[in-house]
Amino acid sequence: MSYKHKDPCIKNAHDDEMLFVLMARDIYAPETIIEWIKNSLRAGHPPEKLHEALDCAIEMTKTSHIHKSRANSEKIKNKNDQKSHQPPY
Repeated sequence: MSYKHKDPCIKNAHDDEMLFVLMARDIYAPETIIEWIKNSLRAGHPPEKLHEALDCAIEMTKTSHIHKSRANSEKIKNKNDQKSHQPPY
């Protein structure tokens, strides 16, 4: 629930343990985190973990426009790159 270079959760994962990553550019990521918080609240997870998850969802919501804009720019660039590699005929 942080940037990859700062994430102790990834370091704590076992070598054979599956991980699922949500990125801020995914429009469903904050909503998914909120649902996880609801379930985790009922399961009795530590409040500090739930607060961290909520902070993450809020930050994703705040910055989602930046990531969407970046993704759109990359799509345009890729289309232009493809056009420049096509034969002129």
